Amino acid sequence: MATVDGTDPEETFMIPAQCDVAVVGAGPSGLMVATELALAGADVVVLERRGEPALPRAGTLASRVLEIFDSRGLADPVLTRAFELHEDPRATVGIWAGFHGVRFDRIDSTFPYVLMFAQMEVERILAARATELGARIVRLAAVTGLTQHDDHVRVEVEQTGGPATIEARYVVGADGANSTIRRAAGIGWHGQEADRTAVNVDAELDFPFPDPVTVTNDLNGWGLAYPLRKGVTRFGLIDAVASYEGRDVPVTLEQAKHMLRRIYGRDFGIESAKISRFHNAMFQAAAMRDRRVLLVGESVRVHYPASGVGMNFCLQDAFNLGWKLAATVRGWGAADLLDSYEAERRPEIERLLDDVRRQCAVQFEFSPEMLALKRMIEGELIPVPDVNRLLAENLSGISARYLPASPAAPPVVGRRLRDFVLDDGVPLFHRLREQRFLLLTTGERPDELPDQVRAEPLRRMPDSLTGFDAVLLRPDGHIAAAAAGSLDRAEIDRWFAKRA
Repeated sequence: MATVDGTDPEETFMIPAQCDVAVVGAGPSGLMVATELALAGADVVVLERRGEPALPRAGTLASRVLEIFDSRGLADPVLTRAFELHEDPRATVGIWAGFHGVRFDRIDSTFPYVLMFAQMEVERILAARATELGARIVRLAAVTGLTQHDDHVRVEVEQTGGPATIEARYVVGADGANSTIRRAAGIGWHGQEADRTAVNVDAELDFPFPDPVTVTNDLNGWGLAYPLRKGVTRFGLIDAVASYEGRDVPVTLEQAKHMLRRIYGRDFGIESAKISRFHNAMFQAAAMRDRRVLLVGESVRVHYPASGVGMNFCLQDAFNLGWKLAATVRGWGAADLLDSYEAERRPEIERLLDDVRRQCAVQFEFSPEMLALKRMIEGELIPVPDVNRLLAENLSGISARYLPASPAAPPVVGRRLRDFVLDDGVPLFHRLREQRFLLLTTGERPDELPDQVRAEPLRRMPDSLTGFDAVLLRPDGHIAAAAAGSLDRAEIDRWFAKRA
């Protein structure tokens, strides 16, 4: 038996014999998928080998993830908690390739900033919401293997009370880079091992700088500082010499202070800190699905945490998978809906990995020639408005476009729609909390819409949709179809299971 989130610590729980979906891994990706499934009424069990949420790893949330959270009623608890941890957790200026000056406050979003918010806080909020919606989160339960059948997957679990099995219609592997699920499904894992490392120093120290994100860059290395929470400052360090040390070589407090002195000229009097080493290894799964097994998050890819966006892109993957798997399990999704998860997210992952490669090529080099190039990039290129906006939209996830089925579709199709206030005074993102499609229309309401489509009459479209009279919005806030005049009924029906 194992403990379950949301119950008394002494309460125990037997792993059920069956469920709709078994999610393996209770990190941000797994919990996001579980929340979407539970919201739809699916029977979901999360199996997690750890007893508690992880210590801080990722530490920021970007604009698109905050929009996603808002569209599920999660932004308010996240922001409330963030302001408990920081006087002001919002940073309007961020970094790319270690360069300061990326302006998130120019993004067209209701969240034009990066939020300082640790991964373990994300996990706690998502776990609470998933449990509230009916998901069962079983900790101290390690999955050891699986067997796929035509209509279910048999999952083998080891827990303190002995071995157990659970049969699920689908399994989601959200169990990280060393994914048991990926190996058991026979999905390949290809990439490059690490040859450079960096160090995180989470120091018990009031934030010592006036700006919430501070960067330094010279011949000795690179440093980033931001407030992780009240009384704790995170330093990200690339020492020009020590970065060649192996990924598994421990870093002592004295060594970390020496790096700080080389990079910042002082060690800030740090007496206590949690120190970890991270690296530039890059691997990617050969596929994101094998029959009834799907992968998400770091089970799909790992990379150097350039610009701190890794968790954000994992959460976007999970959100995309979550509502589609929920629609499939509940029986209303089209037969090919699950296939679109990989078709849509793999291109975004590959774009991200290419961007990480570009950033690492610059960030880990400290020769005089490279420093001259860095000064030019930071001083002359990043301030160019179009360049700055491109970087900010890419890092925040706002730029994602899921290619439509027809190449003749308008350019807005596949893009996420910015929040706006509907005619009845309700924000669009609040309406999306129903996890349904929305048909925004300035004309007549079509007859006999599927139950999963809500018609939303408007007097006029928002400025970004000028020229359109009908727009179909997916449950994740991306535009599924748009037309001047009435929408072709086939554009609606293609998302849903054929009626018997």
